[in-house]
Amino acid sequence: MVRPVPGTQVGFALGVPRATSLALTAIATSDVAAPTGIAKQSTRYLAIGASVTACIDDLSQYDTDMTAGTRSAYENASTRFNYSHPRTILVRCQANNTDTLNLWRHGTGGNLELLRFSAANTLQIWTNNTLRLSMTISPGLPASRANLVIAWVCETNPDSTGAADRVRSTLMWWNVDTGDFDAESVTHPVKSLQSTQAVWGAGDDIGTNAFTGVITGVLYENRRMSATEIAADWVADLSTVLSAAEPETDHQGIPPSSGILDAESSWHGPAVVWACDATRRMERRTLDALENERQIVVPSWSLSSLTSANAFFRGAPGESDDRMSIAWLEPAPVPDTCNRIWARVHVRSYVASGEPVPVRIRLYSFSRPPGALGLGGGDGAALEQYFCDAIILRNDGAVGSYVVLGSMPIARGSGGIREGMTYLALAIAIDPNNESSNDSAARVEINAIQAVPYYTLSGQPLPVHP
Repeated sequence: MVRPVPGTQVGFALGVPRATSLALTAIATSDVAAPTGIAKQSTRYLAIGASVTACIDDLSQYDTDMTAGTRSAYENASTRFNYSHPRTILVRCQANNTDTLNLWRHGTGGNLELLRFSAANTLQIWTNNTLRLSMTISPGLPASRANLVIAWVCETNPDSTGAADRVRSTLMWWNVDTGDFDAESVTHPVKSLQSTQAVWGAGDDIGTNAFTGVITGVLYENRRMSATEIAADWVADLSTVLSAAEPETDHQGIPPSSGILDAESSWHGPAVVWACDATRRMERRTLDALENERQIVVPSWSLSSLTSANAFFRGAPGESDDRMSIAWLEPAPVPDTCNRIWARVHVRSYVASGEPVPVRIRLYSFSRPPGALGLGGGDGAALEQYFCDAIILRNDGAVGSYVVLGSMPIARGSGGIREGMTYLALAIAIDPNNESSNDSAARVEINAIQAVPYYTLSGQPLPVHP
């Protein structure tokens, strides 16, 4: 029996089917598009109705209704909508090639925030009374009203350089009738907070700058929703899963094969075999990163600082050009259900002057700390090691970006305190192939390291533990 999540309304909880009583009848030419969104743990407001004045019954777990105004739904001195990011603001509406004006408004004066049609077929988003993005719906809307889903998604800008671009906003729209979709992004400062009137469908409760089309659903989330999630909730129903095996598209475990347990007429049928296989797959789905670390101290390394008598740096085993730091050594226990690592590193590579210099970024997996780091404790065990790397040639700005190093097997310790452990060590090499004459100007900063375990049939066989 499907039960509602505690604290949510029946029919709108996460994982509960949509209530059939919420089917709507359009008041315009086109029918209202299915499906209707559902409330989730992050939902601050959800309402649907034949027009915006009917979108006042809060279907989220807050159950805090808004008030019907003149061609609007509003809340005075709103605090739940007084939020910058991450968030998602969504409007489902019907519009034609002449409909204009406000879909959402919050704040006043210099803190004004808007989502609106500034003109026919043109969407705009505003924060702090400043236009941030103007986006054209192309091809344009027809003369008869079309079903649209419009979403404004805000998140922290991962490439921010300061207050001026702290937030990244993405404006998306779907034409449900034609299947057209588009999205554009822009960066801007954090929204100035102000606890004031929040309005769907107009500029205030008396209908100033009211949207001339028809609003049939609104949503406000305090997290970033992806385009895929929005489309599944609001644009088109997903196809029905007909078989328990259909969702399994990746190699998360060894599939059961016919044998003594699941052969025809055997005493033990295949159901338990499938249950065991599903358990193995779930174990791999829930694997956590072996390393997912943001560096707190980020020095700018040069060729001289890497190769000088630095007590923290050593040459990698067999590769004196690749310099490892003790600060980048990360021990991690490895589950028996994975046999490879996928890795990436956030790097800023630049030059003080002149032409860019090639830089190699390499991540090692050791079965124990390598002797080169001077940590001891080898216990006479042979050192097993693997690595994945990438060479970059670029002159980054103030931030840098992720470099995907690729995949490698996992080296595991075989005894004592090393058993089942791997030791991840990052190394960098400036101009490893002697291709540049500008090595002294090279600068490298390591901002973050991420190593994710996974399983592949072509890797080490299971169980992988020695």
